[in-house]
Amino acid sequence: MELSIEEALQQGIIEHKSGNFQKAEQLYLSIIKAQPKHQDANHNLGIIAISKNQPALAVPFFRTAVEVNSKNEKFWFNYIDALIKNKQFKDAKRVIKKAKKRGINNKQLRVLLSQTKVFPKQKLSSQVQDYNLVEYYQAGQFSDAEKLALSITKNSPKNILAWKVLGAIYGQTDRQADSLKANQKAVQIEPQDAESHYNLGVSLQALGRINEARMSYIQAIELQSDFSEAHSNLGEILLKEGRHKEGLREKVLGDGVITFDLKNGLSI
Repeated sequence: MELSIEEALQQGIIEHKSGNFQKAEQLYLSIIKAQPKHQDANHNLGIIAISKNQPALAVPFFRTAVEVNSKNEKFWFNYIDALIKNKQFKDAKRVIKKAKKRGINNKQLRVLLSQTKVFPKQKLSSQVQDYNLVEYYQAGQFSDAEKLALSITKNSPKNILAWKVLGAIYGQTDRQADSLKANQKAVQIEPQDAESHYNLGVSLQALGRINEARMSYIQAIELQSDFSEAHSNLGEILLKEGRHKEGLREKVLGDGVITFDLKNGLSI
């Protein structure tokens, strides 16, 4: 009995989740044979290609998925990740800019962008280490990420990515003083990097050093005017200081939305 496209997709997903990649791949391919622009079948074929360490094969599948549905963040992230894995760094940067214009999550894009900045400049062994570092961090394997980041900073003290990851891990594991030191180091290494100043601001704010945090957010915005998280955090500080007009302006630049509740007032 011949399956419909939807039935083939659901069966493919079941096989995929069960680890039966060959059967899942056959089902997905049967779908795009009948409907070449099917977003989910193309995306899932890309996922399978990545799992088989075939990023070059994954790229066109992810590209098609993005072309069909440009609002799906997961499609964009996997497309960019495949380009980076395939060492297509210039293409990855171009797609990141395009995704940003479509309103895709800036924070995740910055993580991907940092990979395009680091990889071309370093030897293969360093590329692999940096890639593994990002993979550990994104997967929430903070212990492994921390060990690797410490090893990298010991051997390559000016590796800004490793210091950024350390700062993030320390911050998320409530070691704010250590997070501050790591983020200060990142700023020292690359004073013109907006993200490093933003990260430093987050650490300072967590430690209650509000004036210094404010200055770090301002510096981040001066370096990158569309840094939404920096605008948002700066806005929160200004609002708490009673500077409502300035604070609201920054929150709008950061979050884009302000609502008004008749009972509770402004909600951001």
